[in-house]
Amino acid sequence: MVERRINTHFNSYNGFSRKAPVRGPYGNGRYIDYILVYEMRVVEWETVVDNDDQGKLRGIIPSDHTMITAKVERP
Repeated sequence: MVERRINTHFNSYNGFSRKAPVRGPYGNGRYIDYILVYEMRVVEWETVVDNDDQGKLRGIIPSDHTMITAKVERP
């Protein structure tokens, strides 16, 4: 179980779209990218997006996948 979720309502696939793909403000977006852990405490999970007030991604889109990160700890 994840203790803290950040922007996880965004999808992990963006298709080079300027609009950040989002499923909704609640729940998780659609994911085709994963971080698999075994017997670890998942402190934080983040879908890394930098978007403006209209939901458009800022800067250069380096990939058609949105980066995801996780902070994990060994028990």
